[in-house]
Amino acid sequence: HWIKNMLIFVPAVTSWGMYDPSKLIQATMAFFSFSFVASAVYLINALSDLAADRAHPDKRRRPLAAGQLPVTKGIALAACLGIGGLGLAAATGPVVIAVLLVYLALNAAYTVRLKEMPLTDIALLCSFYLIRVVWGLAVLGLPQSIWFIGFLGCLFAELAHWKRYVEVLNAPTSSSKRRSYTSQDANVLLAFGVGFSFSAALILTLYLRSNEVSPVYQSPKVLALLAPLLLLHNLGMWLEASRG
Repeated sequence: HWIKNMLIFVPAVTSWGMYDPSKLIQATMAFFSFSFVASAVYLINALSDLAADRAHPDKRRRPLAAGQLPVTKGIALAACLGIGGLGLAAATGPVVIAVLLVYLALNAAYTVRLKEMPLTDIALLCSFYLIRVVWGLAVLGLPQSIWFIGFLGCLFAELAHWKRYVEVLNAPTSSSKRRSYTSQDANVLLAFGVGFSFSAALILTLYLRSNEVSPVYQSPKVLALLAPLLLLHNLGMWLEASRG
């Protein structure tokens, strides 16, 4: 989850310094506050999924599911991380607190009910990734580009479908009590995910041919190589997943 939170710094990379460098300190504080809170939420999700995780061939080895970390200590650790993250967010600014509260609300809804609703759970997984990037844009004071958000939205939707596709292929029936997907849904998830992969590559190609790219990049034609490379990588990822 901490690696996923590096998405906060993605706008700093793609904007090529079109922001105040001093705001990187705020972005770093936002990263740690988000990471602490994400870890707390992850622990809470793990606690709520104990029965399903213990029936899963891989997830049963996780510290909570395996009994290596007692439930009481897991609850205490989640509380400490949550309080620490919110305290750091308060020191960073109101925008960080607002985004954190939205993130927590969505995660609570996801844990309690929405993870059991097909496609809705995938939309939320996608939004969790996208929130991190939008947060980075806000902290760095950068404008939101419809190209940027559209491209990442398709990419994250593909990854969310890929996650569910792999789970459906690998999980036995006994571990799918809180999921609304069965083995019959695998081909549909595959089709949706590959479609989003092509959509992400298409949006990137259209952006590189738009008028908005020239103020940012001097040689956008060189970046055109990214689209086929991205597509080749992502389709390879789906091929590997389909082979188990």
